[in-house]
Amino acid sequence: MTRSLVPAAALLLLALPAAALPIVPFTDTKTFAEKATDVLVVECVNADAPSGPNGVTPVQVDVQKVLKGDRKMGKTKLATLGQPMEKGRKYLMASFGGNALDSGFLAQADLAVVEIPASFDLKALDGKTVAEQMQLVFDARREQVRLLLIQLEREKALLEKTAPKPPEPAKPDPPEVTFAGAEVRGTHTHLLFDVANPNAVPVPFAGYAPDSFTPKLPEGTVKPLYAIEYRAKGGEWKEDKLGWCGTGVGPVSVAGKQKGRFDTPVYKEGEWDEVRVGVVWFAGGHGKDPQTAWSKPVARKDVKKE
Repeated sequence: MTRSLVPAAALLLLALPAAALPIVPFTDTKTFAEKATDVLVVECVNADAPSGPNGVTPVQVDVQKVLKGDRKMGKTKLATLGQPMEKGRKYLMASFGGNALDSGFLAQADLAVVEIPASFDLKALDGKTVAEQMQLVFDARREQVRLLLIQLEREKALLEKTAPKPPEPAKPDPPEVTFAGAEVRGTHTHLLFDVANPNAVPVPFAGYAPDSFTPKLPEGTVKPLYAIEYRAKGGEWKEDKLGWCGTGVGPVSVAGKQKGRFDTPVYKEGEWDEVRVGVVWFAGGHGKDPQTAWSKPVARKDVKKE
């Protein structure tokens, strides 16, 4: 949109498309007062008329002071670009030579319609220049707006307390860790486990990224940071302390309705009857709300040892 000061002869307003309607930008009060052809203090009588082409809107007013121009006092019709006005309230209105709806007036500028606070004494305008008169109104309205914003912010803060809290996002179901067999590799037996995601969305877990290995992990293979526990018949589960390298650990997940396979060597010697493996996963998203999904106990007799 072109923003420029234009003479009245150039404003063929009703024939122009809405996007081409010139708007006078506000720069400073002195320039604004100098360029305006009409500056009025009015009381709104009726602002219920609908907007027409280009947003031009008629408004019935009672002119109470003429700060600039030759318009007469009393009731008349002016034209705005739809700036909000309310019956019974006073406004400072300015025109820059525009003419719409046979009113000889068009408030086609930023700050061309400014409400005058009810507490403002119009006598304060007497004996002042147009720029000084306009500045007094701007100052009064700015202060009024400042106080209104404080009140609105307080009201908003209170109303926010009444807003229903959004439901907590449903936590995903834990992954399922299942025993998939055992393999003897060299001097150790390796237990194979599948970690399956029953959810439609990915489930993050603590582990190594596939591309942190050379060669990269095969498709369908994962490397979680697992826990392993053993117990003798009738005893308690006892953790087998493991150490993990931090290199390559990064956000990893099992895709929705998919599974990945991993293996763990059986290092534990001595008396034990069952072993189980747990995978740390994040119920609240990567790194949040860690939990451990445990496999069912695997009997020693089901583990083919060397």
